[in-house]
Amino acid sequence: MPVIWEYGSRYIPHINRRMRLVLQSEGSTTGQPATVVIDKNGMRWIRGGWKRFVAENDVQEGDIALFERAKSTKELRMTVYFVRKSDIEV
Repeated sequence: MPVIWEYGSRYIPHINRRMRLVLQSEGSTTGQPATVVIDKNGMRWIRGGWKRFVAENDVQEGDIALFERAKSTKELRMTVYFVRKSDIEV
């Protein structure tokens, strides 16, 4: 999954081309390991672990995922908040 350029360059450091990331859904006490890959243009991509995280959180087409980087200094960790399409009134 691509990460929007402005967000990625600000909140995901370019330390290595592949970095470990822990994804944690809002209210969860456990995290799902994933990988961030940074391509030659500096674009960040969430790779390994993303599909499993989506499946475990029953994400449906049209749902919105909002990411917040945790203040942890030991590891790259993000809390993911879901806005469910089914909860939005139009």
